[in-house]
Order: sequence, then structure tokens, then C-alpha cells
Amino acid sequence: MLKSVFEDAVDHDVIQKNPIRKVPHPKTKIPFRPVMEKDALRWVLDAVGDNARNSAILYIAVFSAVRPAEVFGLRWREQSKDTFPNALIFPSKKGTPISSRNFRNRVLLPIQQKLNQKLREQGKPGLNAPLSFQVLRRSQATRNQRRLMRVEYAMQRRPGNLLAPSWPQRG
Repeated sequence: MLKSVFEDAVDHDVIQKNPIRKVPHPKTKIPFRPVMEKDALRWVLDAVGDNARNSAILYIAVFSAVRPAEVFGLRWREQSKDTFPNALIFPSKKGTPISSRNFRNRVLLPIQQKLNQKLREQGKPGLNAPLSFQVLRRSQATRNQRRLMRVEYAMQRRPGNLLAPSWPQRG
């Protein structure tokens, strides 16, 4: 970024020479960001099917890509003006928002242990990262992005491309 700032300064005759032009770029390591396979995600969502509250929490978290605090802070007034003036949709036993740490420890970690056991029984490696809202959100977002890329590629290959810009004709 600094290099481009100095390049602009040279272009605008503020300075004569870019002092950063020969500075090497630092080596950056791309962090590992685990993504769950489609079948594993489906299994996680099915694993909470017997508990309506936990199932709703996970479905909202995964498919709407909101953060845990946003899921646990949802209020009925935001969904319906007529009912429950200020009540939380997913309250804790005390009536406060659920702690994401408690949800992870009480719901997600036991699911991860069961899923890892099931994967090992099938001869597959277990999950390579802790099961968390972030991993669930990233997994679904990655799948959506790949799906969109496939659709865009297919549309570009078609004659009469629908995604091509349509310029007004001058005449």
C-alpha cells in the first residue's frame, strides 16, 4: 500500500523518486481456515433435530450467516410487532441472551465428538478444527460462493450470455 502511495506522489510530481520501490514485500502466510464438507454439515444440523431450539439456532446461524451474538440477541419485536414486546427468541434459563461459549461447550462440542467418532468409523479423518459458529458460517459461505461461480461460468458459456453487459445502441 505504501508503495502505491509513493507511486501516486511520483505521478503527481510531489516527489521525484519512489523510496519504497526496491523494498521487498514481506512473506505472508495465508492462515488455515477450515471448511466442513457438505455431508458433515448436514450431519451436524441433523444431530440437533430432536431439540427444536438448538436446531433453530443452528439453522439461523448457518444459513443467514449471522454471528452468534446476533442469533442469541434476536428479539420477537424485530420479527413481529404484535407479539412479545421485547422478549428474546432464544433466552437462557435466566431470560438473558445465551452465551455463545456455553452453547459451544454444551451443544457444539458434544456434536463434534459424535461426528468425529462417526467419521473415524467410516475410515475418514475427524474434523480438523473445533466445531464453531465461524466454521459453520464459513462452510456454508464457501459452498454458496462455489455454487455462484459455477452458475456464472455456465451462464458465460451460453450463447446470448445473460450476464454480458447490454450497452445502449446509438443510432
